[in-house]
Amino acid sequence: MKYFLKDTIFTGIIAGVLVQLLTLLLILSVNYLLVQLSVVDEYISTKNLIPLSMLPNLHVMRNYFLKYKLEKSGAGVLLLTFVVMAVFFILHLQFHLF
Repeated sequence: MKYFLKDTIFTGIIAGVLVQLLTLLLILSVNYLLVQLSVVDEYISTKNLIPLSMLPNLHVMRNYFLKYKLEKSGAGVLLLTFVVMAVFFILHLQFHLF
């Protein structure tokens, strides 16, 4: 846990990736569980998975900036969020992959 309290951009990127992947896995597992229980055909569409998995990064970024005063780590989370959003929109708009 102390590793994530270092004030480096790399630490923020790692924290953002971990939070985003854990959120994505949680959403996918809930979606899979609801489909297997035949509650719904598709709970969350695949085009909404990546934007929804970016939401917890806002909380992580807020904690780094305001609570811990780790500005470089918060900037790393912000950088990762913008890069993932840009890649998502490029893939979505140009190639209609999602």
